[in-house]
Amino acid sequence: MAEAPNGVSGGIAYAELARTGNLDALFALMDTESASKNDRTAYKWLAAASDFGHDEAENMIGDVMEVSSLRYDDDAYETAAAHWELAVAYLEGGEGLPFDLALARKHLEEAFRDHDLEGINAGTKESYAAEPVLARLSGDARALLEAALAGGLGRGAEADEGDEDDGGAILGGAGTMPVAEEEEEHFQGGDSNDEDEDDEDEDGA
Repeated sequence: MAEAPNGVSGGIAYAELARTGNLDALFALMDTESASKNDRTAYKWLAAASDFGHDEAENMIGDVMEVSSLRYDDDAYETAAAHWELAVAYLEGGEGLPFDLALARKHLEEAFRDHDLEGINAGTKESYAAEPVLARLSGDARALLEAALAGGLGRGAEADEGDEDDGGAILGGAGTMPVAEEEEEHFQGGDSNDEDEDDEDEDGA
């Protein structure tokens, strides 16, 4: 496993590697041993490097998924855990990462794409808890995390919004008279007027 700058380990040092685009060092965090969680760490910080705009990080993430223990992570528990950790870091401005609600939302969506927090814990043997994080947050950051925990982010929420929009369109159209009926009414009204005019002509004659 590679060492962080100046021999310092931990999130702040790895965040600096991600920020500066030292992708080889992040890739070298892997040890292909699932028990150590180092493969997840490599994935996590390469994802952060991608957030910083280092495009090559995406390719290296693909390599991590192919050659490390994460290739056996069929249910995506380990990657979900990595995204949860990044989301919390962006919500708090922790682990050397900036406070960024857009990136926090992105990683919350990824974390909860297939699992809730309880499921992530069950699949990874971690003990992540939302309550302490919520207690440290306020304002928009807290609201974002609460929405994510309630299932209000991601594809499911977008699908629900789409259903509501469709329903509104149907209801909005229900009160509109079909064109054929309007034309038929207009046509019948025209016949009635013509008959009245004919009667008047006969009376005048």
